[in-house]
Amino acid sequence: MGWNLAPREMIAIEFRLSRIHKTDSACAGRLAGVKASSLMRYRLHLSRLMAFVAAAGFLLAGCATTSTSQKPTKFSSSAKDWNGIDSVEFVQDFKVEDYARLVVLPLDTSKTALPPKEENTFAPVVLVLKKSDDLFRSHVAEKLRGILDVTNQLGEPPPAGTLLVRGRIADMHPGSQAARYWGGFGAGSAWVKINGEVADPKSGAVFLKFEQQRIGAMGLFGGSYDALLSDCVESIGNDVGRMISVFKTR
Repeated sequence: MGWNLAPREMIAIEFRLSRIHKTDSACAGRLAGVKASSLMRYRLHLSRLMAFVAAAGFLLAGCATTSTSQKPTKFSSSAKDWNGIDSVEFVQDFKVEDYARLVVLPLDTSKTALPPKEENTFAPVVLVLKKSDDLFRSHVAEKLRGILDVTNQLGEPPPAGTLLVRGRIADMHPGSQAARYWGGFGAGSAWVKINGEVADPKSGAVFLKFEQQRIGAMGLFGGSYDALLSDCVESIGNDVGRMISVFKTR
C-alpha cells in the first residue's frame, strides 16, 4: 500500500519540508568531524523523520483533495483544480438523473511509454497497465454506488440512458523505489496521468473533458512499483467518479 498525492499537494508539502532541509544543513555543518557511517545514519533517520512530519502535516493541514461539489455555471468553459480534478473542459451541461448506467470503456494504453525492457521497472508497469481497466472502473463505481450502475459493456447500438467514460493513460512513470527509500520526501516519486471524456454514446454529445494526475510519493521500504502505480490509478478512478457525481441535481 502506498500514499499518493495530487501534484499541487506535493508542492505544498515540499514548501514545508524546505524548512527542515535548512535545519539539516545547519546540523550537518556541526557534524563535520563525525565518522561518515554515523553521519549516514543521521541522514537516514532525518529522512524518515521528514517523511513522518510530511505525513502528519499533510493530514493535519487538510492537504487532501478538495471537493467543492459545485457545478459549473458556464458552458463551454474550462477550469483548473476543479473539484479535485487538475484540468476540466466543460463542453455542455448534463444531469446524472437522465441516465441509468455508466459504461467505462477500457483505457487506451497504445501510446503509453514503457521503461526499457532491461530495467526492473518494465514488468511492474506492464502489469499495472494490464489491470488498470479493472482498477479504474471499480473505483469510479465505488464513488457512484447508488447513483449509476457501472459496467464495461457498451452494447450496439447503445441503449438510451447510457453515459460513457472513455480515457487513455497518457503517462505512467514508475519512479525509483530506492530513491523513495533512501532519498528525501518526494524523491523517486511515481505518477500516473489519465486524460478522458464523459459523453452520451447515443447522441454523440461530449459533456466533459478532463486530465488528472496522481503522484505516488511513499510506501513501505519506498513503496513497490506495483502498489504505488495501482494506488494512483485507483485514486484517479475515485476522482472521476466524484466529478461525475457533482452533476447529480437531486
